[in-house]
Amino acid sequence: MNKGEIIAIAGNPDYEKSYYQTGRRGMLYKIDDWYYLRRGWNEETAILKFSGETLVSIFVMPGQ
Repeated sequence: MNKGEIIAIAGNPDYEKSYYQTGRRGMLYKIDDWYYLRRGWNEETAILKFSGETLVSIFVMPGQ
């Protein structure tokens, strides 16, 4: 999935963080982490990690 598809399904993220990571052959890749927060009962945070425009992983943490 790409960023446009995620926004169409889940809306804009609550928080976003971007950074660069060194890959193979010393190339830099832009990584974007999008945070979606769910409050109230059963709080949780979903972190979606993108490399460029492509979704590469999803991690969900329960709230504290």
